[in-house]
Amino acid sequence: MRRTQVGLLRLQSYLSWIFVVLIEAPIFWLLMRFFSVRVFHKENLKGLKPPFILVSNHLTLIDSWFPVYAIAFPQFIWKHWLLTWHMPEATNYFRGLQAVLVWLSRSIPIVRGSRPREVAAALEKVVEVLKKGESVYIFPEGTRSRTGRIGNYTTGIGRIYKKVPHCSILPIYLRGTENVLPIGVKFPRLFKKIDVVIGKPVRIKSEDSGLKANKVIAEQIFKILVNMEKEYFESSQYRSKEIVQ
Repeated sequence: MRRTQVGLLRLQSYLSWIFVVLIEAPIFWLLMRFFSVRVFHKENLKGLKPPFILVSNHLTLIDSWFPVYAIAFPQFIWKHWLLTWHMPEATNYFRGLQAVLVWLSRSIPIVRGSRPREVAAALEKVVEVLKKGESVYIFPEGTRSRTGRIGNYTTGIGRIYKKVPHCSILPIYLRGTENVLPIGVKFPRLFKKIDVVIGKPVRIKSEDSGLKANKVIAEQIFKILVNMEKEYFESSQYRSKEIVQ
C-alpha cells in the first residue's frame, strides 16, 4: 500500500476510537438496555490477543452491534484493538452523513460485484489493518441470510487470512437479531432476546496456494459456523431463559 493510504488508515483508526469512546459507546450502552442479550462461553475470550478476525453468521444490518457488546464493551475504551474494523456493503451505508458516521465506526466499504481491482484494494486495506495488530469483523457469507440459517460462503476471507496466517479466527454464532431488524424493516424492534455464542479461537492451516487456498481456508471457517449453528439448535443449554454473561 502507498504511504498515503496507510496514513489515512491510521488517521481513521485514531478518529474512530475518539468517536466511539465519546459518542457511540454511551449511546450503545443505553441502547443495549432495551434488549436481553445472553452471552455464552465468554471464557473462550481468555487469552485472546490481537490481531484476530471475528466471524459470524449474518442475519441483519445490525449484527455487529451485539458481538462487539458481548466481547469488548467497555474494554475497547482502553484496549483499542478490541474495537473491530468492519467491511460493510457500501450501497447499504455510504450515503451523505451516514457515510461519515460509518467511516468513523471503523469501516472499510466493499461493493459486491464490483471490479476485481476495487475489491483487491479494499481487501488490501483489511490486511494492512490486521498486520498493524488490529482486528476485523467479517461475515463469511458475504450477505444476509434470507432463511435465518447459514447459507453459502465466499472465499474473500480465505484471501485475507492467507496473507496474515498468524491471526486467530474468533467464531461467533448469533440468534435473535433477525427479530430485531428483519430484512425490509427500517427501525430496530426493541425488547427482543439476542443470543451471542462465542466459539474457541482457532488458527486455520492450508498447504495449498492461490485460489484453492482461499477456498480451503474459507471452507474450514464456514464449517465451524455451521457446526455452531447445529449445536445451538440441538443443545438444551441455549433453551434456558436465564441471561448468561
